[in-house]
Parts: sequence; C-alpha cells; structure tokens
Amino acid sequence: MAVYAGASLVMFPLSLLVALTGLLFGPWWGFAYALAGTLAASILTWWIGRRLGRDALLRHGGKHLKGLSRYLSGRGIRTMTIVNLLPLAPFTLTNMMAGAFHLRFRDYMIGSTLGIVPGLVGITLLGSQLGELVTAESSREAVLALLGLLAGIGVLYGLKRWAERRRRR
Repeated sequence: MAVYAGASLVMFPLSLLVALTGLLFGPWWGFAYALAGTLAASILTWWIGRRLGRDALLRHGGKHLKGLSRYLSGRGIRTMTIVNLLPLAPFTLTNMMAGAFHLRFRDYMIGSTLGIVPGLVGITLLGSQLGELVTAESSREAVLALLGLLAGIGVLYGLKRWAERRRRR
C-alpha cells in the first residue's frame, strides 16, 4: 500500500504497478493488493488536494484542470465512477481535484472504488497470466495462461469500448 501511495505522489503510472502486482502475486492476491494500494493512493491524494485547496491546484494546473474542475463540480458517486473509468486526467490529479473541490469523502471513495475495480481486474489478470505464460511447464499451462491473457485483454477492450460510447454521449 505504501508503494502505491508513494508512486502516486511522483505520478508513476499505476497501471504498470498493478500489472507488476498481478505478475508477482497472481490474479487473486494481486487484485487484492492492487485494490488496497490503489485505494490507499486515492485516500492520500484526495487528502493532499483537500489541504492544498482549489485555488492552488487551478493556479498551477492551467486550462486542463479548469475543464476537469467543471466536470468534478457535478459531485457525487456517479461523477467519481465515471472519472475513474474514463481517461480524463492522470489518477493523482483527478483525486487531488476531488479533494480540493470538497467532494464528500464517502461519495468519493464509493465512486472511486466502483470506477477503479473493472480496470484493476483486467490489468491484474494480464500481469498474472503473463507470469503464468512465462513460467508454464506444459502446453496445458501455456494454453490456460493464453486464455487468461485473452480474458484480460477482453475486459480492458470492453471497458475501452464502453468508455468511448459514454464519452460520445
């Protein structure tokens, strides 16, 4: 959890960290650790945004954050779910903005969790199955790992298609 929180502070791509977690710990434990770490990073960056405040972030963020701030002003669980499902802005900035714009912590966490889980499933599955493929000792294990990789790609592709349709609306 500390690694995820620290990585979010330096804007390290959490997708890579999630894939690595899946590779190291497998699909089930990898998902559990990735979820715990991502939520820890979410809490930390929300809290930092809350402390910094809206004006400080907008002053240093430019036009990109002004657009995101309008989107976040909708507030609530639905807003955070969509923000985490759609690639609107980097994870850290989105969470800081949510804190700075005083989204209720409960709504923020529920929406963040709902938005984060589908991507974590796909990326953790990809990472774990890649590890299984590399260490496969039989053709059966290799086939199962390839099927797992295809399932992970399918989840991520489905999320991408859903996000594109949602964005068009």
